[in-house]
Amino acid sequence: MTETNAPTNGVIGGALGGYNWQNGALVLGLEGDFGWTNAHGNGAVPQSTEVRQYDFNWTSHVRGRAGFASGPWLAFVAGGLALAKLKMTMQQNGLTMTCEGGPYAGWSIGGGVDYTVNDRISVRLEYLYDDFGRKDYVIAANDVYQDRLTGNTVRGAINFKLWPH
Repeated sequence: MTETNAPTNGVIGGALGGYNWQNGALVLGLEGDFGWTNAHGNGAVPQSTEVRQYDFNWTSHVRGRAGFASGPWLAFVAGGLALAKLKMTMQQNGLTMTCEGGPYAGWSIGGGVDYTVNDRISVRLEYLYDDFGRKDYVIAANDVYQDRLTGNTVRGAINFKLWPH
């Protein structure tokens, strides 16, 4: 059975850190983030009585980025490792089963813009596409549930520079 559309929505808040190197207009960097989330979703398997609930615990990224700076603006693309922790609860015929394992690991790609407010503060708007990979859950003998986790995120950030130029 395949569940192809189980939207999960919520808010993520967290911390972002990194380092940028600039040569003329070219900017290269490495950054990592960790976000706690309250994202939840529901799904159902077609032609079945099975109902699923999804709860994200956190997401994280380690990404390289490359961009072009012009005045206070920086347009960039970024990509790298994506991690997430998800708990899935399945209910069918009065039985409830919770599937929770180690983190999902996959890849992320995205892009956005940073705007420098002053020597210490910049603001960011970006889009991320994450493919967190898949996990197999063994429910019973010869009954394996395969879960593939992907996500689309639009996020904003306020960045505080520790060592301004």
